[in-house]
Amino acid sequence: MRRATSQALGIVASLVLAGAATAGDIRNPYQAGLAAEDAGDFRQAERHYTEAIAVGLRTGDSYRNRAWSRFKLKRYAEAKADAEMVWKMDRKAGKALLVIGLCDERMGHRARALEKYREFNRLFPYDPRGYDYAAWILAVSPQKQLRNAPEALRLARKSYELCKGREWHAADTLAAAYAANGDFTNAVKLQHIAIELGATAPKRDRDAELQQRLQLYEDRKPFIESAASSN
Repeated sequence: MRRATSQALGIVASLVLAGAATAGDIRNPYQAGLAAEDAGDFRQAERHYTEAIAVGLRTGDSYRNRAWSRFKLKRYAEAKADAEMVWKMDRKAGKALLVIGLCDERMGHRARALEKYREFNRLFPYDPRGYDYAAWILAVSPQKQLRNAPEALRLARKSYELCKGREWHAADTLAAAYAANGDFTNAVKLQHIAIELGATAPKRDRDAELQQRLQLYEDRKPFIESAASSN
């Protein structure tokens, strides 16, 4: 599932407060969690954030960061529960709402995820991520009843405009939306842009997927996500 990796989309940076701790600067469980997360050790990060929550240390931040650690560990139900706790505590924490949607999508509940993304779009209309996530489902969902090509194109264009055409995932989504509408000329054009932008972004293992979608569009075929890709 493309969204799970690409759609970190700034969430990991947003969920972790600026200025990650170093090993020599660890004074409490929360900072230990930041250091572990910065090192990519999400299992240790989760353990430290749990300790921080137990002693009431930066509770909101600890729940928020533990949600992301659990998401990275593919423990989606637990990650969702943490994100829901954050959302309950702070209705301005829109990123928690996105994590709830991502967890639902990962667990195969695309209709629920779509509801969360639409809610995010209503509450945070100038953030491109919700439009991007929703457009992806509407364009490529394996559940035919969820696909809506015209709406996918409208939302994908909105996301692409809001991020000023600088994000590979927004171009990728817009390409998929064009293909869903039978406009393969623009689908190929946007997929080339996605590949070019993606080449300069971290996590290069997405390149094969981008190239595969390009080949589909060049063959005048839309991309439909497989049901298994949610797992």
